[in-house]
Amino acid sequence: MAPGALLAIGLRDPREQGLAGEILAARWLAGRGFCVLGRRVRTSGGEFDLVVLDGEVLVAIEVKTGRRGPRWSPGLRVGSRRLRRLSAAVRALSRRLGRRERRVDLVEVCLDDGARRPILLHHRDLRRPLAGPPLAD
Repeated sequence: MAPGALLAIGLRDPREQGLAGEILAARWLAGRGFCVLGRRVRTSGGEFDLVVLDGEVLVAIEVKTGRRGPRWSPGLRVGSRRLRRLSAAVRALSRRLGRRERRVDLVEVCLDDGARRPILLHHRDLRRPLAGPPLAD
């Protein structure tokens, strides 16, 4: 069964949901011209969900999968500390690979109630955590 279908029917195990989201994000990015170099890439600085090339730019992709609602989206789980670690790790990886340009992106795989398939949102060059939606009074 395709990862999108698995997510649509509701995987309950967070690890399985995360894996399906990463596979779906990799396929989605490849379909948009990115060259996927690896999934779950481990380095001395940490693990990347995906490492891709966007033209000549080395991109570390953090994938967050989960439900989205009026006050929540999966990408809100990426905090300042995680972004600093990802930035340092992609900097080290880019030096090792001889790449000058690099960035950290976020792909949210959103499982909306009532949607027939997951919605993917791509945030390029993430330098600070996503701002949360305003809270209702």
